[in-house]
Amino acid sequence: MAKAKTGVEINSAQEKYRSALEGFITAFPKSEDAGEAIMRIAMSYEFAGKDGEAKAKEWCHALLKNYPTHHHVAKAGGIIKRLECEGKPLDLAGTNLA
Repeated sequence: MAKAKTGVEINSAQEKYRSALEGFITAFPKSEDAGEAIMRIAMSYEFAGKDGEAKAKEWCHALLKNYPTHHHVAKAGGIIKRLECEGKPLDLAGTNLA
């Protein structure tokens, strides 16, 4: 059975992952996959918890600014909204099931 990874090992792997994606974005900024790479970086930071929230928002804003027609724009906007919603009223919409 494989030994479980420690937090340090997981963080190291995530840093390598993000670094590789950043390298791709730098090398191929006009690629149709660059927006996808930005979204993956943002999600990686978002899943890192409170320590990664600022960076997640930063990358989401980069996607919105630099790739406004990318199919992940709505998801990036949702991440920003979710990360900024603490202490604010939550707007919900839907059908009434009562």
